[in-house]
Amino acid sequence: MGLIGGSLGLALKKNFRGIEVVGVVHQKKNIHLVLSKKAADFATLNLEEGIQGAKWIILATPPLTFETILKKLSSLCDSNQIIMDVGSVKGPVMESYRRHLKKRIPYLGAHPITGSEEKGIGAAQEDLFQGATCILTPDQNTSSKTLKEAKQFWKTLHALPVVKSAALHDQIFAYVSHLPHLISFGLAYALQGKQNFIPLSGQAWQDMTRIAHSSPLLWTEILTLNRQNVYESLRRFLQGLKKMEKDLQKNRPESIKKFFSHAQQILKDGNLL
Repeated sequence: MGLIGGSLGLALKKNFRGIEVVGVVHQKKNIHLVLSKKAADFATLNLEEGIQGAKWIILATPPLTFETILKKLSSLCDSNQIIMDVGSVKGPVMESYRRHLKKRIPYLGAHPITGSEEKGIGAAQEDLFQGATCILTPDQNTSSKTLKEAKQFWKTLHALPVVKSAALHDQIFAYVSHLPHLISFGLAYALQGKQNFIPLSGQAWQDMTRIAHSSPLLWTEILTLNRQNVYESLRRFLQGLKKMEKDLQKNRPESIKKFFSHAQQILKDGNLL
């Protein structure tokens, strides 16, 4: 249980009456951290013990672990339980669901659009999901009953559920989340050897590099899993940069101004939707 899993535990305990939250962790030292944060009523290293009698089984682990976990869950769960992940990439995990669970065990994907550059259970917040959009990604094996229950689950946490296909989800978030993280890391990388510039930076630098403090391991996994969509978004981004590079080289201020104005119009059009 890290930031998202811990926040989910806190939010469940706050908004659902009479439930027990069980946290499954991968290191013994994390049991104390989870319990001291009050993100769960009970914590264990044992997956089978942790899901015993559970209605909802939430996967809030690094995305490359989903395949292994789902393989184990396929022999431990039954049709009265619902498995839902909260990862940032949906296509590969939905394939894993279909491969291991088929139609025997209800499942769907969820992606709450919230978070922080801070990491770990210590950063968990009980109101992290309040007012946040949560993308739900059912597939052909997800029943209308399961989808309805998932919508109510997130509404109870004061989130706003929206249904999209896994493919569309991954395309969207390559542009509005994964590419921005890549740019933020890249901007920080550009100051290699010029770190002495950073103390003189202002709000623009801080705004642009805040998310570069996110977990390198997590974002390596996310970008790798969604690499085709991220590659396409990066290619389009670089086209704009190459145009700007040429305009600066040729000293074409009117072209630069037109580029900026067009970019602003794209933002305005998007905000009106």
